[in-house]
Amino acid sequence: MTIHRFVQIGLGPLGVKMIKMAADRSSCQLVAAVDNHPDLVGKEVAQVTGTDHAGMLIRPSLEEVVASVRPDIAVITTVSDMQRITPLLLSVVRQGIPVVSTCEELSY
Repeated sequence: MTIHRFVQIGLGPLGVKMIKMAADRSSCQLVAAVDNHPDLVGKEVAQVTGTDHAGMLIRPSLEEVVASVRPDIAVITTVSDMQRITPLLLSVVRQGIPVVSTCEELSY
């Protein structure tokens, strides 16, 4: 079985739900979490999500994550409009990481 290593970008309600859903699947492995909100940066993922990710800290930037771990996929659950998500998308794509996103305008 292939295990997909992913970075979760955005730990709002939808991002937390994505991490919880992935925790129930043996084919998904969270390798990093990114959110730049000051109340989340530096907190343990387990503390924010209630999952078994003790010791994994929420990082403020994708660049910091990619320097230490290479995810197979980036799951982005930040904003719903193209204007605000485009800089983040470009950053992820430039790293050569495939993207899955909940951005409604991106699907259009």
